[in-house]
Amino acid sequence: MAARAGSRPAATAFSSGTTWRNIIVGLITLGLCFTIATFGVSVADLVKDGKTNTKTHISQGISFTTVYSKSHGAIELVVVEADIGVIGTGPSGGIVMEKASRDLTTSVFGIDKGANFADDRTLVYLDNNRDVLASRWDYLGTPGKSRPVTGFGGRTQEVQVSNVMGGDAYINNANVVRASDGWRKRAYAVSGNNPNMDPANILAHSKAVERFMPITPGATTNRGTTGPIGIVEVPVAGPMPMAAKWVTGFNTVTGTTTPADYNRAASATPDWGFSDRWQMFGNADGTRSYTFSHGDGILNENAVERCGPDGKDYCGIGGRRLKVWGNSEATKLIFDTTGDRPRCVGFHFTRNGVPHVFRARKAVALHAGLLSSRLLQISGVGDSAILNPLGIETVVHLPNVGKRWSNHVAFSYTLSSPSTERATDNTNGNFTCTMGGFFPNPYNTSDPLRVIQILLQDGNSATNTPVTTVKAMTVFHLQPKSRGFQIPMSASLNGPWNVTYGYFDDPDDINTLLKFHNETILPLKAYMAGAGASAFTGYAWTNPSPTVMDDPAQMRAFLVSTARHAHHGCELDLLAPCANGGVVDPDTGLVCGTDGLFHIDTSVVIQPDGNNEHYVLTVADIYADVAVNANWWA
Repeated sequence: MAARAGSRPAATAFSSGTTWRNIIVGLITLGLCFTIATFGVSVADLVKDGKTNTKTHISQGISFTTVYSKSHGAIELVVVEADIGVIGTGPSGGIVMEKASRDLTTSVFGIDKGANFADDRTLVYLDNNRDVLASRWDYLGTPGKSRPVTGFGGRTQEVQVSNVMGGDAYINNANVVRASDGWRKRAYAVSGNNPNMDPANILAHSKAVERFMPITPGATTNRGTTGPIGIVEVPVAGPMPMAAKWVTGFNTVTGTTTPADYNRAASATPDWGFSDRWQMFGNADGTRSYTFSHGDGILNENAVERCGPDGKDYCGIGGRRLKVWGNSEATKLIFDTTGDRPRCVGFHFTRNGVPHVFRARKAVALHAGLLSSRLLQISGVGDSAILNPLGIETVVHLPNVGKRWSNHVAFSYTLSSPSTERATDNTNGNFTCTMGGFFPNPYNTSDPLRVIQILLQDGNSATNTPVTTVKAMTVFHLQPKSRGFQIPMSASLNGPWNVTYGYFDDPDDINTLLKFHNETILPLKAYMAGAGASAFTGYAWTNPSPTVMDDPAQMRAFLVSTARHAHHGCELDLLAPCANGGVVDPDTGLVCGTDGLFHIDTSVVIQPDGNNEHYVLTVADIYADVAVNANWWA
């Protein structure tokens, strides 16, 4: 079915206050008949034949209707009904739930495929980071799950997705790189100069979301609460002792100075240079913070408390009609196609193996990150030329869903170092790096976008091996031009997917990295062997070797064979005017051609020139206000 334009749709098959039998009738009307493996018949048949009992209860203003088998009491199906249904609890989902639930007359129900890891130990990189991180991410590849493999030549691509409530932000903690002035202007242009994405509005919301950042006790201006977040002023006593020599080395060869603050709002271009401290910290003592999402949490103790039989769900407090479930995976969106435009009226999901249906009185908010594109396509929103041959009925023909996949590309230099030299203080739970920097486009230094990022850490970043006598210097290309895709190969959400990042398809990408190598890294290598030799006694470049570093052809081959993505995927479902090939309407945050389907997360944001997290939070904050002010277009 092609997308249709025109008046608002007729009433859905659901209506407020409907009975369980009417819900079943509504499901059948929408062509949604569930098969129960135990009996081999549909739920509608079970109800009709008197083989089930139903029970409805209200919690946090949300209705839960459970269908039980009369023969053995097992739960066969649960139908949940609320005003707003939220899929995904990462930065964007968290912002939307927090803001939507401020209206104490609006009920909000959120799910996340991940479990609650709030009771787990704090991550300490040199002790348990590798194992614990592995437990918190799933890698979805072709055809199915795969673990990442260094290099892109002929490899199976993977999609990294969080399996904890709170999303990747919960794992990465507080990444507080604000969007640069150049990024704000580019996002405004891509949106068709939409007022929602005006650079001044983006900056205002960037500042607003910093209220969720950790507070530094005793600070003259509270970090992110009453004052700005200085990205280089992390809440630790001071930089690691080895930082000074690296700052001096980079400043010498690049002509930059240590930046006062990468987030200076008044600056037309970002500060460039290498900093002796970095941004990935949570608590005031430098340890990671685990509450719900993004540092101290968006849905924090001011909004939610633990609830549920095992204490791992979240319920709103202070009158908020809010409930959040983990271990709950959305499997398909439900559309009412009886009106002029398809309207999303709910979704299927499973929890602990039990089928559930969510019914939205007002809207569904899709915030599943890189999985959002998959859910859209499996539900019939995408390129009909791809969906129809797979047996997926097209609800809305949007040819660019899943088609513009972008990701930061990274590769690492490794160096041997004295065992006394440490980049990371593992005694306070810091993340993997405490030093790093941003640099401009080596082909156009007047470009206000950050194009190159560097992180320096202990161990081998390519294998995440914590070796105290090894340093890894990772270089990120933040603005590659190459684009990939994520499209289905079957009608199943968990079936095989055709996935690629398309790295180096555009030759400018590898040329940019090689130019930075030639103009910054090679001079740094010479400085370490010459004027800075006394400071860098005991250091040696090991991979690539000095011979490879000095040979352009070998260095190019090294990049191609070792480059990897940075888990910063974006642009799959671009926020841009529908008439210009966009997937999400910049006026509303609704998926083009639909009603009732709000979609703002990392997959709609244009390629950030820093870590995705702050950018996603900012854009979600903008469009949460849009949705709330429109009463979710009910």
